[in-house]
Amino acid sequence: METVIKLKGNGVENSSATNTGTSVEVTADSRAIEMKFVGCDVLTLNPSELEAFKESLVDKSRMDLYIWSTTSNRVVFDTSNMNYWISEYSPILSWSSENIGGFRAFSVFHDKWMANWQIGKLANRK
Repeated sequence: METVIKLKGNGVENSSATNTGTSVEVTADSRAIEMKFVGCDVLTLNPSELEAFKESLVDKSRMDLYIWSTTSNRVVFDTSNMNYWISEYSPILSWSSENIGGFRAFSVFHDKWMANWQIGKLANRK
């Protein structure tokens, strides 16, 4: 599965993403849009692109799951970050998405429903 960057509010971005768990989204007015990161795999970014991507995250406290590994010379997951384990990229949720019937279908339904009904806006109303 790819670690696909999504635009905030779009729901499912790419059929190769599991779409199960917390997704990684960027804001519409960010450098990530200018640099055409939406739909790309985070793990393919170089160090300067990774920094631009991190600046563009919708929720840095929940979605910043990546670090640059100098030993591997590539982006890797920060597995010490607890948010990684509830993200759509965690091995547990990826396995569930691929092996439990209906799991991925419900995840895709959930993402589309949240985006189309703009549930995030309803939850943040005062």
